[in-house]
Amino acid sequence: VVGRIHEVSLHSSKVLLITDSLSAVVGSCQRNNVDGLVEGQNKNELLLKYLFPDADVRIKDLIVTNGIGGVFPPGLPIGEVIKIEEKKYAPYKQALVSPYLNFHRLRELLILVERK
Repeated sequence: VVGRIHEVSLHSSKVLLITDSLSAVVGSCQRNNVDGLVEGQNKNELLLKYLFPDADVRIKDLIVTNGIGGVFPPGLPIGEVIKIEEKKYAPYKQALVSPYLNFHRLRELLILVERK
């Protein structure tokens, strides 16, 4: 997942990158379907938030879109878990996710358009 188109003109479009702090998408751990909210942080790491304390999310787990919200179809790769963050009395834990794509080497992309 690169992001979503947020502005369209006659010959170009602007994309809100998934790494942008204004970007969020519901993601699932591909291994076991544990859901969380993936948010951009204006850097090359994403934050997977709102994981229950007993959620089975591990380093190297692949996080994919789960289809909730209808923006992205389920199963598109978002990134890989690189760190789990747990605070002792917090109601949730979170994970740092490395984006699946290297945005500095991105040259082409596919735009998915919903059929009506």
